[in-house]
Amino acid sequence: MSGVKPVTVGQGYSTIAWIRETEGSWALPLLHERITSFDNPITKAAAQLELLCQNLPTRPLSLWDTEYACASLITQTADIAADKLMRLRSNRVLSGAPPPYTGCGRPRVWSDKFKVNDSTTWCTPEQAVEVNDPKLG
Repeated sequence: MSGVKPVTVGQGYSTIAWIRETEGSWALPLLHERITSFDNPITKAAAQLELLCQNLPTRPLSLWDTEYACASLITQTADIAADKLMRLRSNRVLSGAPPPYTGCGRPRVWSDKFKVNDSTTWCTPEQAVEVNDPKLG
């Protein structure tokens, strides 16, 4: 087929929306900006969250999808007064700070691996939250 051009990705946009805590499924877009060639999705999202939090009377809970669950977003938003709840891929592996140095061999760089899809690698949680929804249980 001559003259057929492949479909390409258009412009990227970053949107922050307010979602009601109670009934309904409506979302109100608060910030909707194009991601320019000078930005990337992470830096744009961090800038939008900072701008939004400067104008809110209370500390918000922000929800993020898997592509934003990375160290870059965490470090760029560490000083922003917002709680962050992120969805992780099921095959994600996390590590924390290493245990104290025992004096033998090379000091460890990371703690033991925490595999999201392997419950045998999970440690005992420091805090747990259980929510009972009247509709979903």
